[in-house]
Order: sequence, then structure tokens, then C-alpha cells
Amino acid sequence: MPQVFISGSRSLARLPEAFCQSIDRICEQGFGVLVGDSERGVDALTLDYLRSWRGAPYPGVRVFTVRTRPRVTVDPAWAVEVVAGEPGTTGRALQTAKDRVMGERADWGLAYFNPIEVNRFGNLQVSSGTLRNAVQLLLAGRPVKLFYTYEGEARAAGLSTIEDLEGVVETYRTERLGNEERAAVLASATARDRAAGKDAAQVKYEKIAAKLQALIRDERKRCTVQATLDLG
Repeated sequence: MPQVFISGSRSLARLPEAFCQSIDRICEQGFGVLVGDSERGVDALTLDYLRSWRGAPYPGVRVFTVRTRPRVTVDPAWAVEVVAGEPGTTGRALQTAKDRVMGERADWGLAYFNPIEVNRFGNLQVSSGTLRNAVQLLLAGRPVKLFYTYEGEARAAGLSTIEDLEGVVETYRTERLGNEERAAVLASATARDRAAGKDAAQVKYEKIAAKLQALIRDERKRCTVQATLDLG
């Protein structure tokens, strides 16, 4: 049975209709669904949707967690898998290890990228987890259907290569931002950005592009190290 890794930003408050239609097609074909146990964002919203898919829980769901029990309600028909990670792994690194396991099991990915979100310290940050998942899958030759917020609306792109993902990120260079987001982005700009006279769209684009390139470098390095260990 093909397995689909569904992931996305924790800042998302609802699933766009087109994203739900993609989930419908996954279920109609009887594919397995791999999803994390975040109580916020795409994980929780996806599980809520699958819990009542066409009047009954969709059975082909496997929920991954790093805890002894998931943070979300799990239907009795679903499987649960606990990811321990490497000894000493904690916090964000442990969550990343969990995502990596799902990526390794998946045949393709469905993701929603809400690019900029406010962290717990009130600062803007790039939603790097979703990007990392897409990078992992694409470098492994597995396609990703990526939904992403652009000018306040959901767009979708079918990705087969890293270059496809870079192309999506490139579109943020000329995005027209709403007043509220423009103010939030400029408030997070560095003194160097302000001195250079960069507008909000450029600041946002550069944050996303820099994060993506860092993730690509890290994932390629990890793949090289793993290949060396496998040969050894």
C-alpha cells in the first residue's frame, strides 16, 4: 500500500478546501496516511478530518509521536508508532527525528507551508519543519504536493525536484503583502535590512530562501554521511 506523509505548519487554523480534496483522493485510493501528533496546525486538522471522513474514521492512518502517548485523540482504528530517536535526543531535534522516520516510510508527501509564523517569543520565523520534510522527500526522489500561503490565499504546486521547490520560494520575491503582514515583517527586519531600504516582500523572501538553502545543505550532508556509513 502506498504511504503518504501529510505534514504542515502549526500556525494553520483550517485546511483549505483544495487540501481536503487531496486528502479525499488519498483515501479513495486506499493509501496509507502517516501523520504526526501535533495538537495544533496541519497534524491536528488532518486527523480531525480523517476522524469523520465521509461519516466514519478512515482506517489507514498511522500516528507518530515521541511521547508515551500521542498529544491528540487517536481513533481505535488507527495505529500509533512511538519514535525514540537517538540516545540523548530531545526537544525540536526529537520532533525532527520523528518527521524523518515518516519521510523515510513515505512514497510521496502532501504538505501545507505557511511560510512565516510568530514563535513563542513573539518573533517571526520561517516554518522550517514543513520545508525540511519536503527537502527530504525530494532529495530521495519522492514527489510532494505542496500547498502554500501566497498573498493570503492557498496555492498548490506539484514538486518532483529541489529545483521545483526553489521555484516556489522564488515567487515570494515579488509577493504583495497585506498591511498587517507587511508591518510584522518590517518589525522583524534587521538594522542592515532597514539601512539597505529593503521592502517587506524582499525581507520575507530572503528569510525563506536562506532557510531553504540551509536545509538543503544540511540534508545533502546528512545523506552523504549516511551513504558513507552504509558503505563502511
